[in-house]
Amino acid sequence: MLLIKKEICLSSSRGRTFHSARSGTAYIEGICSLTRGGGVNEYGNVGPMAITLCQSLGQNLGMMWNKERATAGDCRCPDPWLGCIMEDTGYYLPRKFSRCSVEEYVRFLQEGGGSCLFNKPTKLLDPPECGNGFVEQGEECDCGSQVDCSRAGGACCKKCTLTHDAMCSNGLCCNRCRYEQRGIMCRDAVNDCDVPEMCTGDSSQCPPNVHKLDGYTCDAGQVFSRTFIQYTSISYSLSLSLYSLIHLSPSLISHSFPHLFSYSFSHSFSPFSHLLSLHCASYSQGRCYGGRCKTRDAQCQALWGHNAADRMCYEKLNTEGTEKGNCGRDPSGQGWVQCNKQDVLCGFLLCTNMTIKPRYGDLQGDVTSLTIYHQNKYLDCCGGHAVLEDGSDLGYVEDGTPCGPNMMCLDHRCLPVVTFNLSSCPGSSPPLICSDHGTCSNEVKCICDADYTGKDCSVYDPIPDPMLLDGPEKYKGPSGTNIIIGSLAGAILLAAIVLGGTGWGFK
Repeated sequence: MLLIKKEICLSSSRGRTFHSARSGTAYIEGICSLTRGGGVNEYGNVGPMAITLCQSLGQNLGMMWNKERATAGDCRCPDPWLGCIMEDTGYYLPRKFSRCSVEEYVRFLQEGGGSCLFNKPTKLLDPPECGNGFVEQGEECDCGSQVDCSRAGGACCKKCTLTHDAMCSNGLCCNRCRYEQRGIMCRDAVNDCDVPEMCTGDSSQCPPNVHKLDGYTCDAGQVFSRTFIQYTSISYSLSLSLYSLIHLSPSLISHSFPHLFSYSFSHSFSPFSHLLSLHCASYSQGRCYGGRCKTRDAQCQALWGHNAADRMCYEKLNTEGTEKGNCGRDPSGQGWVQCNKQDVLCGFLLCTNMTIKPRYGDLQGDVTSLTIYHQNKYLDCCGGHAVLEDGSDLGYVEDGTPCGPNMMCLDHRCLPVVTFNLSSCPGSSPPLICSDHGTCSNEVKCICDADYTGKDCSVYDPIPDPMLLDGPEKYKGPSGTNIIIGSLAGAILLAAIVLGGTGWGFK
C-alpha cells in the first residue's frame, strides 16, 4: 500500500492507472494476489487516513462499498450517528463494519479467497527479539509475551529455551510440549477446492495452507451448506491489541488516536439467510480455479440473484459482438469482440430473471434483456456490466468456469483442462494424479492421502486414523472464522492506526 500526499493517480505494474474521487482505492478481493494485493491511500490527518486505509484493506478482504446507509434490513449500520467503515465518511469517523461487510468478509474466507492469511510469516522485518512469538536465530522456542505464554506454551518454553524433554511450545501441531503424530488434522478444508492440512509428526507447525491445483472438478454448493451449519449465529469482537500485530509504543498510538486505541464492540446476528438462498440450492459441478469452485450458476446467483441462462442465449448474443453480448472489449477500446462459437460460454455473463441493479458494483450502460423462443419454450437472456471501483467488470464469465467437457474458460476463451497443467505433479500421468493416492496442490506438490507418503504418494506407510485436535487454540483454519473475524478485522483497524504515517504493501 502506497501513501501519497496529493490527488490519487497511481500507475500500477500491470499498466492500470487508478483515479479515485476518494482518498484511497484498492483491488477488490486482492489480499492474497501477487498482482492485485495492494492499493493506494492519500496521507493526511491520522484519523481520516486511518479510516481510508481501513477501507482499502476492507476492499482487499472482499468488502464492498455500502452505496447507501440502509435504514432497515440486514445491512443496517449498527451506528447511525457515525456511520460504518465501508461508507463515505464525513466529519465524524466511523468505528464499525455493517452486517453486510462482515458477511462479505466471512463469505470471502469461506470461498477460499483469504487462504494466505493463515500462513504465519517465517521472517520478520524487525530485529530478532525474544517474546515476539516467532522462533528466530538463537531461539529454541518463543511463546510470545508473558501474557501469551501464560495462556499457552509457557510450561514448555522459558526465556525462549525449551524446558526439559519439551519438543515444542506452540503451534497447531504441538500438544503438551510434544509433536502431534503424523496424520492429525490441524486445518480443515474450507471448500471443495481446498485440501485439509495434516501434522507431519516432526514439526509443531501446521503445513502451509494450500488448495487444489486449477482444473479439479468440484461441488459448487458444498461450501455454502457448511457455512450455514457452522455460522447460524456469529458473535465477533473488534478488540485492538497492540502487541498482536506489531510492536510499537502504546503511548504513541493512544496519543495519536485515543478513541480507537481501546475501541471494541460486539454484535450478534441471525443466520446468513441470503447466503443460503443464493447458493445452497446450487450443486452444479464446477471447476477449481484459484482455490474457488467456479460455475456460471454461482456467478449469476451472487451478482443478480438467479441462475445462468440457457446455452442458446450465449450462442445468440455473445457472437454478435455488441455491448449486450461479446467476449470483451476491442483492444482499441472503441468496440466489442465477437465470441467464436466455441468460446460463447466464456464471454458476457447471461442469467435469467435478473434484478435491475447488481448486488455488487455499479451498473454501467443498460441491462441486456432478451426473450427467445427455442424448442417450445421461452428463454430469458439477461446480463449487465457491473463495474467495481478497481475497474473489474463482474459482468463476464470468470476464468476457470467450465465451458464444456474437460474445458475451462481463460481470458474469454474455452480451453482444454490440460492447458492448466493438472498432471504436472510428481507421479502424475492421465488419468492418475499423484500415483492415485493424493491431490496435486497449487504449489505443484502432492498432498498424500492417509497411509501414503513420498513426493509422489507411492509409498504405503499406514498410520492410525487421524483425529481432530481439541482445545480452544486449535481452530481449524478458515473454518474457525468465528474466532478469526475479531482478530483479523481488529488487525485491519490496528494496521490503519499504526501505519498512519508509513508505507505498506503486499507481495
